[in-house]
Amino acid sequence: MTNPRFVTCREAAEKCGFASCISIPLRDDKQIFAALVIFDAKPNVFDKGRTLLLTELAEDLSYGIQNLRLKADRKQEIEKGLMLAAVTEQTSDGVITFDASGTIEYMNSSFIKLCGVPADEGIGVSIHDFECSKRNPEFYQAVRETLETKTMRVGRFVNKDRSGNEHDIDARIAPVFEKSGQVGRYVVTVRDVSQEVQLQRQFRRIQKMEALDTLSTGIAHDFDNILENIVCNSELGIIADAADRPVQENLFQILKETLRGKELIKSFKIISQQKEQPQQQIKISEVVSDSIDLLSATIPSIIKLKKDITPGLGLVAGDPTQIHQVIANLCTNATDAIQATGGMLEISLTNMIIPPEWACHYPNLTPGEHARLTITDTGHGMDREDLERIFDPFYTTKVQDNGRGLGLSMVHGIIKNHGGEISVNSIVGIGTTFIILLPVIDPLGEQKPILQK
Repeated sequence: MTNPRFVTCREAAEKCGFASCISIPLRDDKQIFAALVIFDAKPNVFDKGRTLLLTELAEDLSYGIQNLRLKADRKQEIEKGLMLAAVTEQTSDGVITFDASGTIEYMNSSFIKLCGVPADEGIGVSIHDFECSKRNPEFYQAVRETLETKTMRVGRFVNKDRSGNEHDIDARIAPVFEKSGQVGRYVVTVRDVSQEVQLQRQFRRIQKMEALDTLSTGIAHDFDNILENIVCNSELGIIADAADRPVQENLFQILKETLRGKELIKSFKIISQQKEQPQQQIKISEVVSDSIDLLSATIPSIIKLKKDITPGLGLVAGDPTQIHQVIANLCTNATDAIQATGGMLEISLTNMIIPPEWACHYPNLTPGEHARLTITDTGHGMDREDLERIFDPFYTTKVQDNGRGLGLSMVHGIIKNHGGEISVNSIVGIGTTFIILLPVIDPLGEQKPILQK
């Protein structure tokens, strides 16, 4: 009743009939977080013995409350972690984390798919010994720089998976700092941008071809007229100088080279697509089979030829001679790539349906039924630099004097002129695959309806 520390609560205590009180702080490691307050109707109840006992009780209460709070915090952290893990696992971006020493802690399914290494072969392994790091030195170098400087790295890299397939990726390699200021772990996120890069390459190729169209269209017409005059005059000279053999031989040589020049002009016209789209209806299965039969006699015995032609695929609007030229050119290139060591040349023709929802993957094709011609070899393959320029005029991977670099440009022009699409995949040391898609028409020349998958 006289203690000044109870002035603020004395009136309320009297109303309740309280005559004594004890207040003991509840502490954690850092601060007082609460108080244990006990009232009694009797005065001077809390003597030294009871105070000691209640102080011990307060310590026990403090410990118990801290544990409950830790459990609640841990539960909340676990729930957050599970939610984050679910989001990370479902994202299309690849995610890999490793601790401050470089030991891999986590890889999500997208990263596993992109890298081609199972989780049990990655988690617990040092990033320096990681299989994916050894296959991709540029990406690994960026990881090392982040480890050394503890600063974020962002860039575009080429990622090669376990099967040898290459993907263009955008990567972000960043340290995660703890409250102490030390790096706790590193997080790497990667995104497959191969499709975007491929579209950019196609756009650049279209720009190149358009520039060539403008150039070749103007040159081809005038130069063809010049060569035609040389041919006519050479032929007249040969007839007029029939008795003069040396003169005739010179004129024959002029005529021969001039005719080669006219053939070159034809190549330019095909590349620049000056011809209208062919409207002749051809049975694509028969054309491909006939082309293979003609080529099989010229293929060296060291090369195994395998063919898989689906009969009765329908009609294609095209020129059978030009289709044969496409097959001959691609098979000749494949033979050149294989003949040094031997291997297999595989040619297949199947049916393929392009539904409307795939339009973004085939922007130059109409949805519907297509004939899919695939030519695969097990030769030396091509690197990315060659693949980017493979259809460029005058670009060749063959040794000097073994090619003019117009063959694949002509193939590209012919397929485009047929309303089709051609693409190529290649892995150095494994081989190359060309895929050609040509729209199938019905006997009336109309696009067939889309078949249900």
